[in-house]
Amino acid sequence: MPNKLADKQLIIITGSEGKQEVFEIVTHTLTRYQKPFIAFKAGEEDQATIGNEPVVIILCEEGDLINYAHHIALITNIRDTKDGNFDTHVRNYEKMVDRTPKAGSVVYHEDDSLSTLICKKERADVNAYSFSSPAIKHNGDESIFKIEKEEVILKDCDESRALNVKAAYALLKILRVTEKDFINILEK
Repeated sequence: MPNKLADKQLIIITGSEGKQEVFEIVTHTLTRYQKPFIAFKAGEEDQATIGNEPVVIILCEEGDLINYAHHIALITNIRDTKDGNFDTHVRNYEKMVDRTPKAGSVVYHEDDSLSTLICKKERADVNAYSFSSPAIKHNGDESIFKIEKEEVILKDCDESRALNVKAAYALLKILRVTEKDFINILEK
């Protein structure tokens, strides 16, 4: 891990699908929430201006999973890999989650069996948080679903986007963004 990241809270967003959209929702929300952070794609930290911001959000591909000493990791899901080496693929995610420090957190999609298997494994003093697939109601071009207790209304939102919204909130909740604030930012 580069020295300039040593005193930061590192958050990794990864997974086979949806990670880019989750990353965008999280960074958009934190920007609007005026919470100081830095965000970049793994391997591009030399191009990022890293100052006094306490939080660093890193969009990670599978090959970068163990390159950062994260405090919080969000896994959108784990799907089969293109190179056909599925066992190695799963082990890479497991190694990353195993490296979560005490008082660290992992966030995972509870409807994804591999993410659940890896993230629910007992680890000393590691918090595991899950998010689930939302039930969406469509009303014309509006999609309505619950984040937790509150409903959100988004235009032209499919199941995949709704799931990514819930994933983003599961992470943002750890960063103390309230559900109401999150929904207000989303609906604007």
